[in-house]
Amino acid sequence: MERDEYLALLADDDVAELRRLGRPRRWKRGTVLSNAGERSDHVVVVQAGRVKVSYFADTGAERILAVCGPGALLGELTILDTQPRLAAVTALETVDGISVPARRFVEFLYTGPGQPFTYCGY
Repeated sequence: MERDEYLALLADDDVAELRRLGRPRRWKRGTVLSNAGERSDHVVVVQAGRVKVSYFADTGAERILAVCGPGALLGELTILDTQPRLAAVTALETVDGISVPARRFVEFLYTGPGQPFTYCGY
């Protein structure tokens, strides 16, 4: 796990709590986890595999913004600012993750054992 990925920044108690609040999911290679323009009702924490975060320019060309792997937190900005997603997230390989409902994630940010809100940079 990269040191700048979300799970690597959390205390062990926070990681355990986040896993408890969500449910395990698996996405096959090529599966779109979320589309640009959607409203979000959950966040995803990647546990295994890699995803690309991208959008399509007006010309139709795909622009890759990031490739994220284990420990990455996806969708938190949409949850916090309540705006539609700006980019799509697609599995580059089989991805295992934790899907956490928005309400539970926001509560976790404020009440988690190590006050994990500070780890999001807010």
